[in-house]
Amino acid sequence: MLTLPLEPTDDRADPIFKDAAGCAQWLGQLQLTNLQLAHSLLLTQINELNRYPMRGVERLNTLELLCETVGYVQDDYAKKLIAKPLPLNESELMVFVAIVQLWQAMVLGYQRCLQAYMAGDKQLAGHGALLCQRGLLYSGLEIFEHLRTGYEFEPRLWHQLNELYAFAEQQNLQATEVPDLLNGKHPHSSCHSIYVKTLLACHARPAELSRSQLQLLDDWLAQWSDTITIENSYTISKGDAQPLAIDLASEQGLRPARQVAHSSSMRYLAMVPLSKLLRVKTILLQQGQTPRQANLGGRCGKGDCIEFLTFLHQCWCEDNNTRLGERHQVAHRAQLCCRMEGIYAHLSGQPFKQPRRDASVDSVARKQIETFGRVLQDTHNKELREMGFPLETWNFENESILGARLTREDPFGVRLSYNQLIALRSDDAENFMLGVTAWDSVARKQIETFGRVLQDTHNKELREMGFPLETWNFENESILGARLTREDPFGVRLSYNQLIALRSDDAENFMLGVTAWANVARTGQLQIGVRYLPGTAESVSIRATGVNLTVSDKYVPAFLLQADSALKIPASLVIPRDWFRPGRVVEVLYHNTEKLNAKMLFSVERGIDYERVSFTLAH
Repeated sequence: MLTLPLEPTDDRADPIFKDAAGCAQWLGQLQLTNLQLAHSLLLTQINELNRYPMRGVERLNTLELLCETVGYVQDDYAKKLIAKPLPLNESELMVFVAIVQLWQAMVLGYQRCLQAYMAGDKQLAGHGALLCQRGLLYSGLEIFEHLRTGYEFEPRLWHQLNELYAFAEQQNLQATEVPDLLNGKHPHSSCHSIYVKTLLACHARPAELSRSQLQLLDDWLAQWSDTITIENSYTISKGDAQPLAIDLASEQGLRPARQVAHSSSMRYLAMVPLSKLLRVKTILLQQGQTPRQANLGGRCGKGDCIEFLTFLHQCWCEDNNTRLGERHQVAHRAQLCCRMEGIYAHLSGQPFKQPRRDASVDSVARKQIETFGRVLQDTHNKELREMGFPLETWNFENESILGARLTREDPFGVRLSYNQLIALRSDDAENFMLGVTAWDSVARKQIETFGRVLQDTHNKELREMGFPLETWNFENESILGARLTREDPFGVRLSYNQLIALRSDDAENFMLGVTAWANVARTGQLQIGVRYLPGTAESVSIRATGVNLTVSDKYVPAFLLQADSALKIPASLVIPRDWFRPGRVVEVLYHNTEKLNAKMLFSVERGIDYERVSFTLAH
């Protein structure tokens, strides 16, 4: 029997509408132009309706009237969360929570009807399949909202979904088709099809999928779910796709059948038919059919469809332990930074600045040359200061032929680090002398204590300049990527396919990577999967050359990925998004002021804030 928790009704409840006729009148007056207000009114009134005592069939008729409006408002309201980085900000989180609450309110409404059905309400006797299907439908939509927003859901939603299906099965209602008002392409569905669709969507590694891929997956599963049977037992043939298991008494989703112990509540999904379907669709596309001809819709191109079908086959029909690049558990931390300017700052040790180009002599300098035969030093110094190259006054404390100790006159000025290149010129000298900072007050204490300057000191300076460096924990790692969890629940917001840089505790240098997925755990901590970019990264500055430029001719931060001989991957450039054009020649400026011209060939990959491109040297 159904044992899901349900609060008792309350005679004090006072919804605006108390029957189907009143609901129809209220919906006719509901203004949908103010989406937030309409959503709030729906949520408030449905919650009040769920508390209100009424006949089961009247409640069912009222809920059925609400279905279409609720579906429309929910779809529109959810658009506010499209492409939002994680974690959501406060206003976005309020939208997400409200959407989830409205789906759950619909579940509770139909659960009230099921309560009356189980109590023997004769007017509901013929509606058992509809009530179960609606409960599963809205439970699945609540789960799906978590998946596409990137928030881990509570185990109670698994319990709710599994128990509703178990009840439908006990009543032998799981295969009965009923009208499905929310799915125009497939106007009828059953408890079986809704349950299978939700189970498989959650087993398709949804955190790794974009919002558009999840929507495509939902469309495909609406077609395919009836091809899969749910059985009490299973058989395995060598070479066939292995079945997946679901425990109807658990708070979990699908697991490989070989990993579970059989029990009376265990059910098995035979994956052989779906495996064949996925492979046939892939072959048809490879042979020249369009996605529309292969009955895959028009949401994505042929190449993307083939890649997605292959991914789904790996998730559902193949041994997950055979993934390329075996993952192993690791127990160390990493420092992470993001955004082009932030990554540049931490890779190079200094913020990105627009390199100065050669300038012609100005009118003041020209007059001084005409009068004195040279540019006066004070004038020259003033010009350089105005151009952003300060010259400070310091006092010698002591000096030898090997070095000196100095104190700055002004308490404010440029910030210096340990082991930083400087140039000095004493009052009685004509030329500058190069030197290196041997210590500052903080560095000296660290050298005395640890024998070296701690890296955190340098990181702190960059953080104070607006380039955060966060601490993350590795969950597992392979040569191709890693899974990490941020220690602090607060920090920068990250998106799918965003450029980041990582440096583990035991590494000297940063490694470039891309977020393969992002998800917020129930603890509030952000979790990400990272795909490493091949090659050692070096920060450089690039600018476009030539005529008829479609981008600015100013320098921008970029990264040169060295060739990886082991993987036979040539060198590539990581540049800002929308900067690439085939054949464009760019000037690459190294930190030592060395320059080279590179001709961009083709785009290797593209993310939300970067593009990795191949290049050849231009002469």
